[in-house]
Amino acid sequence: RDSFLIDIDLDRLRGRIGDYFDPDLSHEEIARRYPAAMKSSSGFVVRDARKVRDVLLARGGPNEEGFVRYTYRPFDDRWLYWEAGDGLLGRPVPQYKPHAFAGNWWFSAAQHLRKDAAEAQTCFTRRMAALHLIERTALMFPAWLRDGAGRRPNLSATARRYLDRLGLGVEDLFHHVLATLHDPAYRQTNAGALRMEWPRIPLPGWPDGRTEGAARTLAESAARGRELAALLDSATPVPGVTQIVQQADHQNANRHDEAGEPGEKGFDRANICANKRQLL
Repeated sequence: RDSFLIDIDLDRLRGRIGDYFDPDLSHEEIARRYPAAMKSSSGFVVRDARKVRDVLLARGGPNEEGFVRYTYRPFDDRWLYWEAGDGLLGRPVPQYKPHAFAGNWWFSAAQHLRKDAAEAQTCFTRRMAALHLIERTALMFPAWLRDGAGRRPNLSATARRYLDRLGLGVEDLFHHVLATLHDPAYRQTNAGALRMEWPRIPLPGWPDGRTEGAARTLAESAARGRELAALLDSATPVPGVTQIVQQADHQNANRHDEAGEPGEKGFDRANICANKRQLL
């Protein structure tokens, strides 16, 4: 029911859902306007579309909290109308939505990809996402889990002790994983294993974090992952990519490129652009 429940335009989606929940419109009229909405499912669970709508009409609606931003495909954020049960969505997972809160980070990964090591092994999002974001057997991994009114890191006890010893946190580990799974050198070195198994992430100093330089190595990798996350998130402004760089910055970068010395910003624009192309 993607064509009915998902749209790039929120007002247009609200209009369709409002019609669906209008008791004055018959099932036949809804089927005429929106055929996908009244098509009975025939997947894992067979659901009669008329009975589904009858249940939702009796409940009343729509649910205003059900209109959410949704990563439909990489770099393709849309609006979704979400219902946890009652059969309107094909296979909703009620336990998923509570953890998709503002400020959380997610990546999608699978046991193996049909394109093997030829592509990045994960997709990144800060929103709810489609089951097929990267692969049909993919799972979603959040950095944080909802815990009552607060949140807690999505870490095992061993991983928490490891990060505590390094003086780092769950978001550092998350971005290290993101950077690793997009690294062409990692994919080339582990191509054989990636064809058969879940990606295995190298962790400096694992499991006790006592190796000299482990904290610095992980922090540097996490910094690359944060830069990559900004590039992969269509809603995050990136100077020179989604934002126009001011003329002074252009002149500063030109001085750096020509003279081989950092200007006021302290970075090599050519190298950063090359790294972005490689990471993506």
